[in-house]
Amino acid sequence: MGEIKKGKSSFINGMLGEADLLPMSSNIATSTVFKIIYGPERKYKVFFLPDPESGALFPPKEIERKHLVDYGTEGGNPSNEKRVDFIGVELPIPLLETGLVIVDTPGVGGLFKAHRDITWRYAPNADAIIFVLDSVEAVISSDEIDFLKDLTTKYNKRVFFVQTKIDNASEELWRGWASRNKQILASHVGMIGKEVLYFPVSAKLKAYADAENDLEDLVDSGYPPLMNFINGYLVPAKEIELAKDTARKLEAVSTQIHCELSAQLSIAKETTISRLAEIEATRRQAVEDFAAWEREYLDPALSEATERLHQRRRTSLDQLDEILNPSGRMLLEFLEGQAEKSGEDISCHAGVIQQDFMEMCGRAIGKVFDNYTSDFTAICDRIVEKLSVKSVSGEIASAMTQGIDVDYRKVDSLSMSASSGFETARNMMFGGLGGMAIASVALNVVSVAFPPLAAFNLVVWAGGLYGATEMKRLATERRKDEALSKLRGLLSEQLSQIRRSVIRQFEDKADDCSKSLNTIIKSAASQAKRNLDARLEDVKGAGARTKEEAIAIADSLDRKLKQLAKAAGMLQSSSTSS
Repeated sequence: MGEIKKGKSSFINGMLGEADLLPMSSNIATSTVFKIIYGPERKYKVFFLPDPESGALFPPKEIERKHLVDYGTEGGNPSNEKRVDFIGVELPIPLLETGLVIVDTPGVGGLFKAHRDITWRYAPNADAIIFVLDSVEAVISSDEIDFLKDLTTKYNKRVFFVQTKIDNASEELWRGWASRNKQILASHVGMIGKEVLYFPVSAKLKAYADAENDLEDLVDSGYPPLMNFINGYLVPAKEIELAKDTARKLEAVSTQIHCELSAQLSIAKETTISRLAEIEATRRQAVEDFAAWEREYLDPALSEATERLHQRRRTSLDQLDEILNPSGRMLLEFLEGQAEKSGEDISCHAGVIQQDFMEMCGRAIGKVFDNYTSDFTAICDRIVEKLSVKSVSGEIASAMTQGIDVDYRKVDSLSMSASSGFETARNMMFGGLGGMAIASVALNVVSVAFPPLAAFNLVVWAGGLYGATEMKRLATERRKDEALSKLRGLLSEQLSQIRRSVIRQFEDKADDCSKSLNTIIKSAASQAKRNLDARLEDVKGAGARTKEEAIAIADSLDRKLKQLAKAAGMLQSSSTSS
């Protein structure tokens, strides 16, 4: 992961020893995801998103390497107009044969682009994240810091850093940048000391070393320490985590089976008439418990969650309305910040000013969306906890995938009234003549009381100069007022233009969240009903068994429980070992 133009694709090519694996020209920006996996031969396949209207799926398309730019770059596939989900790359190298999958995401920069949403879609499932910086453009930026804060806050992931392009800078420079980046990570992200795994590399030197089998270039490229880290720590750590995850899942299954076997054993050991009567009482109690659970837990939980979600929806809509209000505080404060500029500056740079304002609105809108999503997740987590629902991460994730997509009409300059040099000169002349006339009258009045002042014609000329200067200042102020007025009209129009789209997208997202909440509630009810049915079925089976059959079943279940307890102990030891 990392900002665009940091050399992510070149770095991956160098790491895999394949100089031409992914597009990496300096004027090519990756627009979609590349998934690199093991395969018997190099192969490229394009996987497409479903049809947005019908939901129909499209088969993958195998392509040649020369056509990658047509599907995987901004130049060949602007704004992902071809609806590419990801491009799969198969490669026959030992590193990938271990099961390692490398995912190359688009740059994380760009406020109204899909790149940021694509990157966040893959972050939760990553075992480790390589964050790419470079050695020539700038040290780690505030946008990158904000991204890393969000990443380390939301997901407890292994994050390590690669600084590319060290061949394009002097050793003193790239080492200085590396030191500065580590200081910034320590002070702003909280990564200090040994927590920061940092590898300066040069993909270009690595390519030379691979082509010429040059050991010196290989050492200078910085890749050997990185590959030692990947092979010696990252791959084994992934295998250990995979084994632990499998052990935890098997342990959960083992616990469930143990409960089921225990319940069956308890029923099988009690087959006398008196016990069967107790079993019948248990059956009636189970039915009553289910009804009470629905009444005391399910219905109140649904009511509470629905009300909280409705309130949060209303609050978010009010916040969006404030942001997108043409007469709102955000626009007025932004215009106050532009008042220091001249009218000509405002007019000539209207496109840049417009983009700055829309990006500021985008950040505020994104924050509203993120806060709503966070509250929705908290509501779902509370439901899951109160109703003891099994995993519903799929329903929650499906309601959180929709991003923000806003389009607006861009301008280069404002349409200002014409102001010629002749008009400016004429106004200054009239101002000067007026000033001279006023100064002349004043001088004549004063000279009546003090006759020697009548000879001071310099006062008249000074009055003329002051009048001309004041006339020019007033014209400049009028020009600025006109520019600010037109700018306000333009930005107000843009806010009105995007308001419906943003509100619609939020309503769609809120509707998806409501549907997911209902799915979770239904899942809880269905799960409780299945448990009841299974319990009643066991009771029914117990009543039909003979005493001899019950004893035989009990003995068999007892043996299975002992075997299961032994296996569960081994799984628990595996899942908790370091």
